[in-house]
Amino acid sequence: LEGAMSPEIQFNGLTVGDTYYLKVGATVNTTNSTLWVFSPAANDECVDAVLLPVQTSDITYTEGNTYGATQSLPQNCGGVPKDVWYSFTATGTRHLLELVRAITPDITRVEVYSGACGALTSILCQQAAYAPTNITGLTPGATYHIRVHGNGSDPIGFRLAVRVPMVNDECDGAIALPFSSLADYASIQALNNTEAQDGSGTCDAYRDLWYRFT
Repeated sequence: LEGAMSPEIQFNGLTVGDTYYLKVGATVNTTNSTLWVFSPAANDECVDAVLLPVQTSDITYTEGNTYGATQSLPQNCGGVPKDVWYSFTATGTRHLLELVRAITPDITRVEVYSGACGALTSILCQQAAYAPTNITGLTPGATYHIRVHGNGSDPIGFRLAVRVPMVNDECDGAIALPFSSLADYASIQALNNTEAQDGSGTCDAYRDLWYRFT
């Protein structure tokens, strides 16, 4: 219920197929509110994790939220872990996780685990940032789990996707620049750094890509 002091109201013990009525009022003369009714997240537990494809281009996001979610594991990544779960099967040793908030609050936390549900090992724990989250040390063919939750007690909404990194996102993948004159410019593949990971070092590089020449 948008505009209310307690926006999330849970109704338990409902009977499938029955009709229920909601009466909405206010303690002031007028008020503006928006009302939604929907089922709680089906991926509230690790065993019900939503499988995410590892994408290469034209990224399609999966929408998610923590409305009605409960805490699955002890707090390990900060915040209040009313969490939901996702999984992916690695296709390489490094992937990028795109996680963008959809509604307030703006702090979203993400934790990545190796292993199976009930025997998980945390390999990454951080606050999701505007730039993609870099997941390294992966084993191709292995399944990994992603735990998403907010920083406070309020539910969060977000969208996420797992993708392969750009080929020249790191120094060891630097693309050779073969042209020897401006006339060869048109033959070089155009790339966009919006899908690159933030770099490190003294230059404070933001979403950098790598090239090399001899």
